[in-house]
Amino acid sequence: MKEKKETIFDNVFLPRRTFRSGETYFRTDDGDKNLTPSRQMASTPRERHGDMSKSTQITKYLWILDQLLSTMHGSSYDELMEAWRNSSANVTGDTIPKRTFKDYIDDIERIFDIDIECNLHDEYRYHIVNRQDIETDDVKNWMLSTFAVNNTLHDSKELRDRISFERIPSGNENLPTILRAMRDGYQIEISYETFYENGPREYQLAPYFLKVFKQRWYLVGLASPQNKQYIFALDRIRGLKPIDKKFTFPEGESVDNYFLYNYGVMFPPDFMKVEKVRIKAGDLNNKRKYLRTLPLHATQKEVERHSDYSIFEVEVYPTYDFIHEILSHGAELEVLSPDWVREECRRESEELFNLYNKK
Repeated sequence: MKEKKETIFDNVFLPRRTFRSGETYFRTDDGDKNLTPSRQMASTPRERHGDMSKSTQITKYLWILDQLLSTMHGSSYDELMEAWRNSSANVTGDTIPKRTFKDYIDDIERIFDIDIECNLHDEYRYHIVNRQDIETDDVKNWMLSTFAVNNTLHDSKELRDRISFERIPSGNENLPTILRAMRDGYQIEISYETFYENGPREYQLAPYFLKVFKQRWYLVGLASPQNKQYIFALDRIRGLKPIDKKFTFPEGESVDNYFLYNYGVMFPPDFMKVEKVRIKAGDLNNKRKYLRTLPLHATQKEVERHSDYSIFEVEVYPTYDFIHEILSHGAELEVLSPDWVREECRRESEELFNLYNKK
């Protein structure tokens, strides 16, 4: 197994249930200078593929990887080429020479930091050794899922009017600039307008992390000269440009660790500490089965199981957005402890009752 390298993937978080088409970023062994949008992808280290369309090249990478992930027993070169000839992703109708195919396998290993083996004792089948590294990586999983869906829709155009995706309102146009700044270690200047002020404010910041939460992209950055971290919703950025000022990303930091005990993207107040919140879920609308398949939080555990209800625990900062997530489930969820979180839910529920009880 190759030594794992840190990539831009480590600083971008996407929830598993979010799939969004857009520009995809890859890194090769040449280092960060080859991290570019897929529509403008730099040549591979050996530049051995001539003037072939770069978008076609990355399509082949993703297609091969998707095929290898879709079968547990692996695929031979001949099986893959038969499938490739019949694939809508093969817009030119060409084949991939065996030598070029082996080069592609090397590139895929580098880009996605995975191991692909060819089993000489099983009809020279190729299979992914550490497939769990992709299946548990949110960003890589998102890219491959997006590719697989787009490819299927291309094959079955009649399905397009039968599938609906959650849309991210706006801000996607700023992603390439932010990702390049994250990659190259350059600060950015943004003009940002909140919902609570009448006009935009200017910030200079080091872009640390990106995260999608409830259909919005968010950027975490260290602002100067305040020397304070802020979270910005990309759809509220009115202007953005990179500046010629470097920053050093903190060693060992990751987006997953940064948001480990957050429910969403809200910073907890200084006085708030992480709480172990106990939640009761019964069989009303199969809620406990729902929570088992779609946890409220990454720390969720089912600590008690009874005939008609279960007790779940999550370790979080019980911020405003967490309280409202609990309340959004109505009478299907009940906070048992800590007392102050239960009281906050009761108070919010009482305000809601009073609102709807007006004559």
